[in-house]
Amino acid sequence: MLTVPGAAAITVSVLSASKAWNLAGLKCAVIVTASEEMASRVNLLPPDVRWRTGHFGVLATVAAFADGGSWLDELLSTLEQRRTLLTGLLHDRLPEVTWQAPEATFLAWLDCRAFGDGDEPRDRFLEAGRVALEPGFVSVTRAAVTCDSTSAPAPRSSTRRRPHGAGRRLAIRTGTSPAMPSQAPGDPGGKQRDGRYRVT
Repeated sequence: MLTVPGAAAITVSVLSASKAWNLAGLKCAVIVTASEEMASRVNLLPPDVRWRTGHFGVLATVAAFADGGSWLDELLSTLEQRRTLLTGLLHDRLPEVTWQAPEATFLAWLDCRAFGDGDEPRDRFLEAGRVALEPGFVSVTRAAVTCDSTSAPAPRSSTRRRPHGAGRRLAIRTGTSPAMPSQAPGDPGGKQRDGRYRVT
């Protein structure tokens, strides 16, 4: 953003290592300025913006930015391999389900409209594959599923081949917000409680 002509005079960039290096909860972010005017404005922020930064967060962030580049490159390569694998598995074993591989994130947003709307996709997964889905947010359509696309290749491949063992290897959720991860499972045995379903 700061490299856009004219942006430096009116813009700051806020970033952290939380997502890319999995440092969430360590309380550290960086505010970057590219002009004296914006730097002076940042200096007017309340003092606790600085002292509430986590000490471990600072150490981890410096380590990530200074020495974590190769690890991040390997992670991105692994994520791309997992997306490619998932695309192939869906094509071979669940051709009715489609998805658009994202440029980032480890979540896969699966379009299950071919199985119907409402509770039909959920019922289809449970009856045909013995995979229970947690309900997501209320929306116009519920024919979508998010799943963690980063699990190890062998278990995920065998999961699709042997659907009766699928649930325990998948983090799946129904809904319409691709940004939200799966919540904690509900009660044992896959029974409904408080509107949630556990994978079985």
